[in-house]
Amino acid sequence: MNETLNWHDLQLFVAVAIAGGLAGATKTTGLSAPTLGRRMTALEHAAGGQLFFRHKNGYRLTELGAELLDHATKMQDAAAGVERWRSKKDPTPVVKLTAGAWTSRFVAQNAMLLPSGTNYRIVPDSHFFDLRRREAHLAIRNRRPTQQGLAARKLGSVAFALYGAKELTESGPPTSAADLLNTIPCLSFEPSGAATASAAWLKEKTDRLAAMSFSSPTLVLEAAIAGAGLCVLPCFVGDLEARLQRYSEPIPELEHVQWLVSHDEDRHLAHVKQTAKALHSMFSERRALFAGEEPTAP
Repeated sequence: MNETLNWHDLQLFVAVAIAGGLAGATKTTGLSAPTLGRRMTALEHAAGGQLFFRHKNGYRLTELGAELLDHATKMQDAAAGVERWRSKKDPTPVVKLTAGAWTSRFVAQNAMLLPSGTNYRIVPDSHFFDLRRREAHLAIRNRRPTQQGLAARKLGSVAFALYGAKELTESGPPTSAADLLNTIPCLSFEPSGAATASAAWLKEKTDRLAAMSFSSPTLVLEAAIAGAGLCVLPCFVGDLEARLQRYSEPIPELEHVQWLVSHDEDRHLAHVKQTAKALHSMFSERRALFAGEEPTAP
């Protein structure tokens, strides 16, 4: 009970409470149900009591949970108010963009394509930002939102493949991906102990644990470059890395579509609209790269 409540866990708590369970909250937070479940258990421990009645059909707030929801939503509203106040103090418009780590990296690498005259806050979404409460202006997500009040525009498909250092097969020509997976150590990205889709795919194909797992995707990349083993990367990352070689065709099970999401009202603001247009052009111009159609030569 002496623990400090984690603000990001409170934001996730609000999402779970509003959705009425973990399944619905996965769509708004972008996190898996097991990860959300662990965060809610940790929050209950910190709060000193049960926040939900858990049923097969969903979650229902306890009396303590209802009290916390009231406080948490007020905190969210206050934080949004502070941000609006701060924006008014600076005449330069600000656009806050949240996206996955690799997508944020791609945007940073192409930052000169963003409109001038605007300040940008680019935040990799290791934490959840609720666009309905205007905690960010724009978000790039791997599923189309279903909540009212949000607008979405398709950016295109994202393909994934196996990558490793070229030296992995120096002794001879590359064998099949299946053979490589069972002979070469695998590297996986597992943030906070949660299995990602790529980590789950690796385990399914090899029926063994990864030789190394990392909580940061960039560390997976560095380990692969160093020759530590094979890893799954988005093709728009792996195909641009000259020190890596692609060892498989795009993996159908991991392919998904990216969406540019905004608040239905904020999207009409001039600086948000201009930024969204620039981002759409940025991704459209590299559509083939994202789809895995520009593999590097062996």
